[in-house]
Amino acid sequence: MFDTIYLVSPKLITGTSQDIIQLEDVMGFELPDSYHIYSTTLGRGWLCDTIWMFEPAFIQSEYQTIRNRWAALTQLPTNITQEQLQMSIPIAKTDEGDQFIYNPLSPERIFILPGHNNIVYWTSSTFQSLLQWESAQGVVQKTPTFLYFEPDREDRWQKLGTLESMHIFMEELIHLIQKRLALPIAHRLDEQTDVSQTTILFYPSIGGRLELTHDYSDEDTVYIMINYDSEYEKIIQSLVAILQEYGFDE
Repeated sequence: MFDTIYLVSPKLITGTSQDIIQLEDVMGFELPDSYHIYSTTLGRGWLCDTIWMFEPAFIQSEYQTIRNRWAALTQLPTNITQEQLQMSIPIAKTDEGDQFIYNPLSPERIFILPGHNNIVYWTSSTFQSLLQWESAQGVVQKTPTFLYFEPDREDRWQKLGTLESMHIFMEELIHLIQKRLALPIAHRLDEQTDVSQTTILFYPSIGGRLELTHDYSDEDTVYIMINYDSEYEKIIQSLVAILQEYGFDE
């Protein structure tokens, strides 16, 4: 079901079917088959840097606390009632504070309680398009063409830094990195907005990625993030040495 999702690192932390069955016993209803598959094949981590699926143990320990928060809401999002919320459980969140909830009376949908407005969205409970959101007005967010999953493990390391007073274009910098590092790229992802340009290079050889962001408000600075599996530290040091030649500062 999730074989089209690129794994930033193949070293995953997955749940077990028994964990999910135990959660279902406590809840008194079954969760979608897709939740079973997601939890046991992908597990703990971020989908496209956006969605974090809760582990069964977290849901079991926290669902009542979260329901109590919902009960204390003085203003509910549109198209959902307090009764529906109290029958639901949280199953995921986004980096922006949106909450994904599952209600057994609407098994074909996952509802999304937004963190920044008052509109309830939904997505299919098949989990095939968790990033495609719909509302009463239609599709409001489409699934990206490239999906990736990055596991969250203690032995995954991160380096952050900047290139100040950059005297070359970012595309030229990427070309130089590729030429000097000589590692195969599984995928390149480019994102551009009105305020910034970001390029992410996915390297299977380090179980990780190199992310470069140019904020247009600071035209001389590129922000750099490197995520990788700790056993590839020697390769990363070579990459850092290349970047330092161009002013990289951790």
